[in-house]
Amino acid sequence: MGGSDTNTVSSGDTVYNAGLLELQKEDSATAKTYDNFYKYGVLYDPTEEVTVVKKADGSYTEYTRQAGVKAPAGVTTITRGELEGYDDEGTTSGMEYASASIEAQNSLLAGETSAAASTNALTSASNESALSLIPSSTEAALSSNQLTTAQNQSALSTLPTQTSVNSAYLNSALTGVDVDAKANEAQADVEQASKNSMSALRQNAAMTGLNPASGAFSSAMVNSALDKTKAIASARQTAKTTAEDTNFNRLASAASV
Repeated sequence: MGGSDTNTVSSGDTVYNAGLLELQKEDSATAKTYDNFYKYGVLYDPTEEVTVVKKADGSYTEYTRQAGVKAPAGVTTITRGELEGYDDEGTTSGMEYASASIEAQNSLLAGETSAAASTNALTSASNESALSLIPSSTEAALSSNQLTTAQNQSALSTLPTQTSVNSAYLNSALTGVDVDAKANEAQADVEQASKNSMSALRQNAAMTGLNPASGAFSSAMVNSALDKTKAIASARQTAKTTAEDTNFNRLASAASV
């Protein structure tokens, strides 16, 4: 009575292993595509050697060698970049884009630090100005006691309201506009505009039949991302400057009360 063969591979295992192998190949191809974009700014490797056939007009067409089939005349080997018309100088890689983004962020950080120092100095000066107003307000209150009984009653009846209004006005001036909130709002507006622009770029590429894997499309996407980074930095700085000017004007107005 024979036993079962434990070394036999079932058909289910064969299908599973074949499917797993295909997934691994797809993952490897995807990783290579991302790596190419990061290094070269395109989805292919421009340094890869390919076999081509040179046509009469001087252009090339890719050729796959077949066993037992004689290769046609004009077969040669060139790089993928030569075949696709890759422009190293005119293409921005993911690595270059990342470097530019870091530089833009560092520049923005330096500006924010300087702005914060200016704001602190302005707040300190404004507080001193507000404190200097207290003695004058006290003298004015004492002088009002020399008024007639009717005038005193009228002044006293309006004093709580006036004090409340002055206090609210000074508090508003000292609190000021939230500079970071205004900068965040400006950034959100730029990001929404960029999102709409990227969507329009993809739609235009689809309508014109532009290949998303082409170097031209990849370069356009990278340049659009760079423009977005620059626009965000500019919008945030402009919003901060405007908010700080508003705060300064409010404090100057409060100091003259």
